[in-house]
Amino acid sequence: GLELALCPGLPPNEPTMIAVRTKLALSILLASCAPRAAAPAADEAIPRPPPARVRNVQTDLHAMTVTDPYRWMEDLGSPEFQTWANQQNAYTRATLDRLRVRGELLARLHALSGHRDEVTDVRRRGGRLFYLKRPAAADAFGLYVRDDGERERLVIDPQRVAHERVASIDYYEPSPDGRRIAFGVSANGSEDSILHVAEVDTVALLPDTIDHARHGEPRWLPDGTSLFYRRYQRVAPGAATPAKYQGSRDYLHVLGADPDRDAPVFGYGVSPDVPLAPADSPYVYLWPDCPYVFGLAQHGVSNDLTLYVAPLAALDGPRTPWKPLAGVEDQVLDLAVHGSDAYVVTHRGAPRAKVVRVRLDAPDLAHAETVIAPGETVISELAAASDALYVRALDRGIGRILRVPYDAAAPSPLPLPFDGTIAELVSSPAAPGVSLALSSWTRPRIHQAYDPSRGRFVDLGIDPPAGPVPELESTELEVTSQDGTRVPLSIVHLRGLDRSRPHPTLLEGYGSYGLSISPGFDRRRIAWFERGGIFAVAHIRGGGEYGEEWHQAGMKRNKQNSVDDFVACARFLIERGYTSARQLAVQGISAGGLTVGSAITQQPELFGAALVRVGIVDALRFETAPLGPQNAQEFGTSAIPEELRSLHAMSPYYHVADHARYPAVLLTASAHDPRVPAWQPGK
Repeated sequence: GLELALCPGLPPNEPTMIAVRTKLALSILLASCAPRAAAPAADEAIPRPPPARVRNVQTDLHAMTVTDPYRWMEDLGSPEFQTWANQQNAYTRATLDRLRVRGELLARLHALSGHRDEVTDVRRRGGRLFYLKRPAAADAFGLYVRDDGERERLVIDPQRVAHERVASIDYYEPSPDGRRIAFGVSANGSEDSILHVAEVDTVALLPDTIDHARHGEPRWLPDGTSLFYRRYQRVAPGAATPAKYQGSRDYLHVLGADPDRDAPVFGYGVSPDVPLAPADSPYVYLWPDCPYVFGLAQHGVSNDLTLYVAPLAALDGPRTPWKPLAGVEDQVLDLAVHGSDAYVVTHRGAPRAKVVRVRLDAPDLAHAETVIAPGETVISELAAASDALYVRALDRGIGRILRVPYDAAAPSPLPLPFDGTIAELVSSPAAPGVSLALSSWTRPRIHQAYDPSRGRFVDLGIDPPAGPVPELESTELEVTSQDGTRVPLSIVHLRGLDRSRPHPTLLEGYGSYGLSISPGFDRRRIAWFERGGIFAVAHIRGGGEYGEEWHQAGMKRNKQNSVDDFVACARFLIERGYTSARQLAVQGISAGGLTVGSAITQQPELFGAALVRVGIVDALRFETAPLGPQNAQEFGTSAIPEELRSLHAMSPYYHVADHARYPAVLLTASAHDPRVPAWQPGK
């Protein structure tokens, strides 16, 4: 998206705004395409931040009265909000431009990262290697292809496709033979994708263009001339904003046909045998040489899936005879298929998950064969190749890959080039082996492929030279939280750092959706490390570091656990001399805004500065955001009295105290963000 924070590492070419509520100054960066104004002269007076008009709105909910002084900001298009934001932009830009160290840091950051390409999202189809790549001088990722023994070539430039300066590829999928590519492009950070299809050899766009395809996720049929895709319904003008992202369906499209005449196959209201809610996300999947097709439904932001199955030969639009394979009560997290066997990751009776096998000719999940028994490792993802099933797991924060041969042999761990985080686990059901991306706190990302014939990983040869990397040291510790829970804490700094004195430290936390902050290398941090800085990550409850129990211990009424864990890690860093309260900065992104925002309103004396990037700070009103209803499983809903109280308690917006001494705070927002609208940090 367009969100950029005015902090070390990103070019200062976006306007900003600052909100002020009582004594707490909140800086907000609104990204747009406007050019940067010239920096003010040193003797030019800094404009004062305009006050935000207070218009208290009182709402009585379940015997609880909630006062919201800035409800008017929720109308982002109003002249009042736009004027206020523009005035805040001027104040923030003038303030930040006067930071003398900022120019030095930017120069160093450009030297570190301005000449290195970035590669991600690697796929192999039809003997070709596809991947997204952002050249050092480019603003966006393009889609590249490389045939064996040939040089790479650009297939899709999103800016040319969208005819916009700011555009991105949201997803892509090559056809099984690698001849065509289906992909989604959105402009200006909106995520409102338009699905296109292109010929790989000629780079020609086909006339097939499908709008309302956010999360379209195309899935090709074996013939390479038809595909499944997800599409949202067109809403009437003036409809409630959340309706734009509800009621989606999966369709079958034959190349050359009119997309508006495509028949729905699976999704909201398609079949009485598949009772899905408006906020559910439907997808249709199929695997080569498998006589079945699968309907998968994600319920809001819940990690537990519902699965349906139907014979591929019986596929008939809304008349497809779907049969249930797994319900929400089965707690299924992932699915992969080989032949007539379905492999399922479930955490039912296994908090850190297990893998079971189901025969599709007689599906019975309750009596499925256990392939990988539950244990200490957290199982998270499956990839089915022609030779074996590959399983991604997390072992005390370290990524592991298990190979499970289809002949019922015991799973075996694969030797990785180094310990770290595994991402982009991708296989082709028609080819042996698996590819992945591997990185750590101290080593840059590399893309590797496992070759089962040689029994080892080989480099894919698509990563740019790493360049000089200083010798870094990472330490994994455990910190005792308020209730006695042991919370993992990662600490990274230059090897040989002088521990006899405190150092500037940036502590990051998240704690939602069962997502983990895994070890990863960011070249921009080198500028921080060179100045004696420390980077730390608090792996707090609400994340997925220790499976579903760890996740549930930080959601809804348990959200305070996330805050307590984060505060405990901050105290540990101060008490052990890594840093001081004056030198401790904290960062939270998106749902991490609830954690960091609550930490600084509950314990402001612990922190010197805070960065809240596109952060949720008003969970009570988040349901009214475009994608808010899907998040009720994670945070709760105001329709339930107990959850209403939890939503109010976890929202730092309602707990800002007059005359309190808060740390310096910078909040960022995206102008077209459907996830966290700008009124959240605006308030």
